[in-house]
Amino acid sequence: MKKCAHLMLVTAAACGLSSTSLAGVVPTFASWADAGSGSLNGVNFTVAKSGGGTLNNSYVGSAEFNAIYWDDTGDQQYLEYSNGQDFTITFDSAISSLSLYTYYWRGSETGGTDVYTLSESFTANATFSGTVVGDTLTGSEWNSGILSFSGPVTTLTITLGAAPSTPGNYQGFTMAQPAGSQAVPGIGGLAAIAGVGLIGRRRRR
Repeated sequence: MKKCAHLMLVTAAACGLSSTSLAGVVPTFASWADAGSGSLNGVNFTVAKSGGGTLNNSYVGSAEFNAIYWDDTGDQQYLEYSNGQDFTITFDSAISSLSLYTYYWRGSETGGTDVYTLSESFTANATFSGTVVGDTLTGSEWNSGILSFSGPVTTLTITLGAAPSTPGNYQGFTMAQPAGSQAVPGIGGLAAIAGVGLIGRRRRR
């Protein structure tokens, strides 16, 4: 297993917020029951995948919650899965202001696929090395960061544009809502969080 330190910083964008103004803003992260189900802010969800997956842990660091350390320790769980899979996330009720925290989605140069197509419109924060055109994320390298969905989401499908160049390498994600989002789905909530740093470790298996 080869690991190397990797640091990505995000420039604050949403609603003109600065990293300073985000102090104390704590997102509500998904609570995973297993690799195929869990809940977010009291709303149950399922994840249907074309292959297997497992839960791993991450550590959310700093008092401002402005860094995520993907180092297999800590109290935030995420779904780790083979990069050759399509998957669909289904919520029991619509979720407002959904954020998808991705961990090393791989492009072709890192053993994955270049194109990810999402069924809902989204914006990507500054940590992504690729480009967003419509509902498609394209990139040849590592893509770790936050995908934010402005509209209420009940079902989200992520589809690969082509088979990965090296199937079996792992990547992952978890979900969150910004602090202030209502427990009742589809109502209110702050705009997508910006100014969040991701600190991860690349892994090859």
